[in-house]
Amino acid sequence: MRIKIINDVNRLIEPGFSLDTAKKHSCYNGISQMAIFKAIEYAIQNNEISSLNFSYADMNNHNLMNKLEEAISKHSLEDRLIFEIVETEHLDDMKIVNSFIDRFKAHGVKIAIDGFGSSNSNFAYIFSLNPDFIKIDESLTSCILENEKMYLLVDAIIQFAHKLDIEVIAERVYSQELHDALINLNIDAIQGFFLVQPDENI
Repeated sequence: MRIKIINDVNRLIEPGFSLDTAKKHSCYNGISQMAIFKAIEYAIQNNEISSLNFSYADMNNHNLMNKLEEAISKHSLEDRLIFEIVETEHLDDMKIVNSFIDRFKAHGVKIAIDGFGSSNSNFAYIFSLNPDFIKIDESLTSCILENEKMYLLVDAIIQFAHKLDIEVIAERVYSQELHDALINLNIDAIQGFFLVQPDENI
């Protein structure tokens, strides 16, 4: 989600900045819910697979969860949604997180761990959350061309995930060289500016 400032040459504000500001002013729940249902609307209209980010605050929002479950059932979106758990958020109560996962996996929704390798993340998340995908954070992948130890770590993450039948996605890939190195490591999917620029209308 990007916010467009019309009077500033249509400048776009990145999600991290806008959402952090929203939390400070107690506006987060409303903005997050708006963004989630805009994405749901896009999925309905375009018959495409959509990936949505969820923070701990979202997962602990019972009204949002009920509305979301209703929308999924009403529009038969089960096989067209991936819910990404924003791992950099502090997960205060794992029971709430696991309840969220179980609730929507029962509908056929896929689960991803976003930003794996950032903040306090570790391999224990993979066991406790049992995701369908993990997205390796750019703080790891961006270093593999210059840092042999980081290369070996990313290689180990990919191999470990594959043994558990989890697909691995690399975030924010910015060059042909990085793209090719990740392909050689058997990455399952790649996202980033090297492949496509963000669309301000999505």
